[in-house]
Amino acid sequence: MKKTLLDKDQEQLINAFSKYQDNEVHDLMGSVSHDIKNPLGIIELSLGLLEDKVEKLLEGEDEKVQAKIQNFFNNIGVGLERCQEILDAALDIKRNDIEASPGAIEDLKFFCDQYYIFSKPKLKRKKINFENTIVEGTCLNTIPQEFAKLFIETINFCTYNVDAPEGAMLELSFDSKLIFKLTPKNESTLDIVKPENDLYEVFSYRLEKLKEKLGAEIEMTKEGQDIIVSLALKS
Repeated sequence: MKKTLLDKDQEQLINAFSKYQDNEVHDLMGSVSHDIKNPLGIIELSLGLLEDKVEKLLEGEDEKVQAKIQNFFNNIGVGLERCQEILDAALDIKRNDIEASPGAIEDLKFFCDQYYIFSKPKLKRKKINFENTIVEGTCLNTIPQEFAKLFIETINFCTYNVDAPEGAMLELSFDSKLIFKLTPKNESTLDIVKPENDLYEVFSYRLEKLKEKLGAEIEMTKEGQDIIVSLALKS
């Protein structure tokens, strides 16, 4: 007898739809990335050629003028590099054609800066500013691809579960575990809430699955006017 979606239980349905969505996103990212990377490469090459020609034309010009124009080229180069980093990060967390395997994150600060951007829309809606205070060069042994997903969803956990009427500052630090400290703005108050809607239920299910993969624990407490969320991995 042929089985259909109607024969599946709740967990099987969620897994089936999640897998389907992941495949669709993977295909979408794969098809788009080529058409984004090509123009970025062409712009970078053209910029280099233009810079060489302009450099010759500027021979004998005032040093301040040369510095300003060189700074202009440098800024464009930085922008192109940042675009490439964001694209690569998006591809990394959406790929489903590689087996997630243990590895070392050599610079946790840089790693978190790469991936927090995927929570920017939720942070913006709650008027929450993000500050990464992790010490440069901090190393973490984990499964990088799965940790990136869990890190993003932990920030989302902060935004979903906090009521910040006038906004807040979210400060990230690390001391054997990631610490997310939410401080209210304008001497207002922060409260811990738990939304009751279908979207939050789906989010919670996905978060639990990510935590299981890494043996992670998330705790949320209120300390004075601040709210602290900690993300600890199984040692």
